[in-house]
Amino acid sequence: MSISDRYRALSDDVSRFVAAQKKKFGESEDPTLKDALKALRKGDEVLLELKESVGEIPRIRLEDQLTPVLLKGHNNLDRGRLQFLEAGEEAVAAEVWTLQQAIYRLLNDL
Repeated sequence: MSISDRYRALSDDVSRFVAAQKKKFGESEDPTLKDALKALRKGDEVLLELKESVGEIPRIRLEDQLTPVLLKGHNNLDRGRLQFLEAGEEAVAAEVWTLQQAIYRLLNDL
């Protein structure tokens, strides 16, 4: 699978996960959970920015263009993960960690 395809798949995975968590915790009054959802949404938005155009980036420029986006997305997901841990949602935090590991693997392959 190409880097572009993996990036799109990762973006889709993050979007599905964020939608599921929004459905699960969207009505929560807990400020920590609200902040966690906000951080996840930011991470999703960052990754969505290049989803459609990633295939048009020349191979030689992929590392330069994807690295900052992936790191920013990772940082937002990490904030959300830590807030889910703080709210006692260890299972959700573990799922976020899985997404973060996928970002690491993609970064390493650039």
